[in-house]
Amino acid sequence: LGLRSNSLSFSKSKKFFFCPFHSETVPSFSVDFTKGLYYCFSCRASGTIEHLVYQLTGGGIKRLLGRPLNYINTTIEDLKKEEIDENSLPPVKIYGELVPFYKEESCKEYLQRRGVKEHIAKEFFFLYGRDVLINETRFINRLIIPIFNGKKVFVAAEGRSINPIDQPKSKNTKGFHRTVFNHYFLDKETPLFIVEGIIDLSILRSDPFFKNSSHTFGSNISSYQISILNTFSHVIIIPDNDEAGKKEIDFLFKNLKTKFSVLKINDPSIKDVGEIPIKTGMSIEEFRKTGGFTYFRLKD
Repeated sequence: LGLRSNSLSFSKSKKFFFCPFHSETVPSFSVDFTKGLYYCFSCRASGTIEHLVYQLTGGGIKRLLGRPLNYINTTIEDLKKEEIDENSLPPVKIYGELVPFYKEESCKEYLQRRGVKEHIAKEFFFLYGRDVLINETRFINRLIIPIFNGKKVFVAAEGRSINPIDQPKSKNTKGFHRTVFNHYFLDKETPLFIVEGIIDLSILRSDPFFKNSSHTFGSNISSYQISILNTFSHVIIIPDNDEAGKKEIDFLFKNLKTKFSVLKINDPSIKDVGEIPIKTGMSIEEFRKTGGFTYFRLKD
């Protein structure tokens, strides 16, 4: 990440660096490599290493290293310390034009092809960017999903390719930290259903049964996301039918302190919720009512 270091250290697992967020002559930026946390004693910047990587590179640790990192020694007290105040984030800076998804035919066709209902896309305020710069990240010919904080301020964005040849499939604005999508506007006392991505969530929401649902921007759950999920009384994951989905279940089981269950897609040929309408010809509601899912309670 280009952090400048010196010989100072707390222990084998902690080390001081010069803070990347301000100028200084004495290193005050500590990184705990065991717990995956950073803290600057000068400017008070703090968070997870995952968040730091997003701030400095605009990408994730998995992309940077080719593998995810899990921090088994992080405590609940640590999680509370590293919570990010999303409500203090400034509004996004936009250069270029963003239009509602339905005003761009190719974007509208993409959503229809994926099985996303128009009223759900409107509920999530889906946009389209032909060539737009959002928080120093350029999006060309992309579906733009705005990310709001608890004050309904547009603070970050995800851009998804609508053409299979455009890679990466998904990219986020610079400085984005993975949160639990729209968690501020969900019911903490009602079971929360979670899936990996925004398209899966959009298709899931077509069934009113799954109204209290969200997604986690992939299967690599961060400690910050765990701290959010633990504010819900009951978390129910609908995992992808792959190895990453199995690892996600295991990670959540070990780290969640709240009730935890799994709603499994029975047909192994269906990778995720997003494939259900395409592969079965059924709506999510029909699929659910005809026994397409199996429910497992893992933790009370």
